[in-house]
Amino acid sequence: MVAASLILAGGCGRSDPPTPPPTVAPAPVLDEAHVQYQAIKKVIGALAAEQQRNVDAEAKVRRDDYRREHQAELDALKAADPEEWRKRVAEDEAQAKEYAVQTVDLYHCRSGSEFVGDWGEKNELVVRMADLAFDVWSWTNELQPYPKSVWEPRLSAYESAEIDRLIRDANSNDSAGDRSQALAHALAADLNDATREQRATLPKVIVEGGCGAGEFGVRIVTEPKGAQVLFIPSFFYELCRAQNVDPEDTTRCKRWREAIDGTVTQVAGDYSYVARWADGVTRRGKLRFTDAEEGPFDPTCQCHRSLITLSKP
Repeated sequence: MVAASLILAGGCGRSDPPTPPPTVAPAPVLDEAHVQYQAIKKVIGALAAEQQRNVDAEAKVRRDDYRREHQAELDALKAADPEEWRKRVAEDEAQAKEYAVQTVDLYHCRSGSEFVGDWGEKNELVVRMADLAFDVWSWTNELQPYPKSVWEPRLSAYESAEIDRLIRDANSNDSAGDRSQALAHALAADLNDATREQRATLPKVIVEGGCGAGEFGVRIVTEPKGAQVLFIPSFFYELCRAQNVDPEDTTRCKRWREAIDGTVTQVAGDYSYVARWADGVTRRGKLRFTDAEEGPFDPTCQCHRSLITLSKP
């Protein structure tokens, strides 16, 4: 009876070992890092686009103001000295032709780490991911008028290779600077060759650069004094939101911290803050560096440091 039972179960006179239940492997760290990069890329893209809109709007206001003032000067000059007015108009026309020869420069002085500020270590993975995400956003934004078949596959391949390299060698001090510049030069050459016949409508692509001054700090004071003030760059605030963590939760959203020596360094995208006074009164908001005013003279730097005052509501 036992033998029959064995034959029925195994079909060959013995029982086969039971098939182990399928196991579900834990999600690899590589996948988690790719998900983190996509969240960082989304945040960088939104912050960079907002910043670019603000820069463009401010530039338009300055141009419009200049044109009105310049036109008023020309009108006055025409009435007072027609000959000199004709010379000025000719100079303006020549200058306008010179400025009409536009180029698109793939070298940018900005970086993703500007959105992080000193809230992240230089070689920390999140900072290097932010730099890569900003490079990709910047080039994608600049190259929209150009044939995507020329630049998009190469940029996509570069991004994939760089993110894999970052994740694989997370603790490496390797810099992507040389590789990014090599890509920029290659893109410029390919695009200029591909669009040579469209030069009248598409500007020449160059890689030249030229950067201005660096970051500066702003001192934060409260009125009345004594409040605890926590800050977080908008980059990390939005990254917490993108990862389904309440960015207002200063415990779970990990990058909230007090300013070092009461001073915060300027970041692209500014900061969110929460100020708490001893009696429980709280003030929350966004800290914009355009709100800074000239503070008292500081003998340590022989200068007037910028100052922002947070008043109790």
